[in-house]
Amino acid sequence: MKKRNQVIELIKKKMPLNVKLKIINLMMTKKFKSKEKLFFKPSPKPRIFLMLATDYPNLGDHALTISHKEFLLENFGDYEVVEFFVNETIEAVNSMKEMIKTEDIITLKGGGNIGIEYFREELLRRYIINNFPENKIVLFPQTVFFPETQLGIREENETMKVFKKHKNLRIFVRDEKSYNILKTHSIRNVSLVPDIVFSYSTNYQNKYDRNNKNILLCLRNDREKSDERIAQKEMEEFLLNLSYKVSETDTVVKYDIDKKNRYNELNGKLKQFSESRLVVTDRLHGMIFCYITGTPCIVLKTYNHKVTGQYEWIKDSNFIKFASNMTEFSTEFKNILKIKVEKSSDKYLKDSFIQIISELSD
Repeated sequence: MKKRNQVIELIKKKMPLNVKLKIINLMMTKKFKSKEKLFFKPSPKPRIFLMLATDYPNLGDHALTISHKEFLLENFGDYEVVEFFVNETIEAVNSMKEMIKTEDIITLKGGGNIGIEYFREELLRRYIINNFPENKIVLFPQTVFFPETQLGIREENETMKVFKKHKNLRIFVRDEKSYNILKTHSIRNVSLVPDIVFSYSTNYQNKYDRNNKNILLCLRNDREKSDERIAQKEMEEFLLNLSYKVSETDTVVKYDIDKKNRYNELNGKLKQFSESRLVVTDRLHGMIFCYITGTPCIVLKTYNHKVTGQYEWIKDSNFIKFASNMTEFSTEFKNILKIKVEKSSDKYLKDSFIQIISELSD
């Protein structure tokens, strides 16, 4: 596996947001002028395009792409599913403009990147929507988050202009705050559904072994980490005093993940989660990985509504709990290990995804 350049990754993390956005804007403006194309064969079937597929080392986002693709393959067998990675977007658009048919559908990968935190994806999403005004475009479940700054407000308005201009755009959002933001801007055809990774089926399931002493920490160390999060050292000391073994992992890795190894990498992470007595996380897909593997989980505070919004879909399940301070953490930890796990939200989640099938079929 090819390792990522850690110096470049560190510079990207430390760079002020306004500087980073200016650089991305300049780079993307130049790239949008490219005439290069990607070759793909003609098809007798209508196509569903899966665009902005993950090509960077975030297993949560790879889970989004994999779940999205499997959802399409399972429910739309009469279509050919064509996948393009984020880095292929401009070349793919250049080719699609020559080959796309009226009945072809474009779907855009979901996640938490409608905003300025992941500005490359924001600009590429606008670019795709603007280039295909006649085709149905479906945004898979997203979170909308623009900071209430001059920069954030400006870019929010730019995105809303693009959304309003397209007459055949269907937008699925994952949480009520995102839904309300779009409705405040009078955006049409917006529906509320869970994160698509909730639809992923895995054979790795927690065995609830009471003798299992392995506690797994899956914690952020990036710009989405909350300054108010419980101190890791404090949690570790609490767990070690109770004779538990504490190990660390992350859903973001330091090497490249591509189409060849993404299933193995994702399943390896799900296996690791399922073999833990309990997982502590502030990562959205850390929580969802716990849910789909039936692994008890304590979720910590994050700086935005991505995690809390998804928790609303599974709040009736008894093995995923929130903690905002050490007192809550210790109480939830002791309580959660006593319960019999009940995935009571499964039918509710499955029924919610029918909305996506209906919109794509309409």
